[in-house]
Amino acid sequence: EFHIHFTAGKAADYVSERIWADSQEIEQLKDGSIILHITTRSEPELMAWVRSFGDEAAVETQPDTSGTDAGTRTV
Repeated sequence: EFHIHFTAGKAADYVSERIWADSQEIEQLKDGSIILHITTRSEPELMAWVRSFGDEAAVETQPDTSGTDAGTRTV
């Protein structure tokens, strides 16, 4: 599962208004930003999509096959 943080504003509004995957969850934060929790098998496409939002989006956590938390990742 990926956790993607979107800053408050256009990007957060855009992502909140749509269904991106059957298993998604959107967490609203007090500052108006959101965290999208989403599962996908296509990591390259997801990373390209996140990059399309520029500095308004960042992957906070992602699946880690080594068994440890991957932490925040800028793509």
